[in-house]
Amino acid sequence: MRDVKILHENFIKAVADNRNMDIEKVRQLADGSSMPGQMALENNLIDKIGGRYEIEEYLKEKIGGEAKICR
Repeated sequence: MRDVKILHENFIKAVADNRNMDIEKVRQLADGSSMPGQMALENNLIDKIGGRYEIEEYLKEKIGGEAKICR
């Protein structure tokens, strides 16, 4: 259980840092439950909602070139 708690705290810190969010806000959201896409978008946990083609376009914009999706 100790290791799970350590991993959970590391996850919270990583999300807060990488999403530029308040760590307490992330801690409230990180309860282990799943979250629908729209709710994740509203909580700044994702950038966009989409499928495979939208992901490819998003990655092209981010990296400035072709994106190769591994299946």
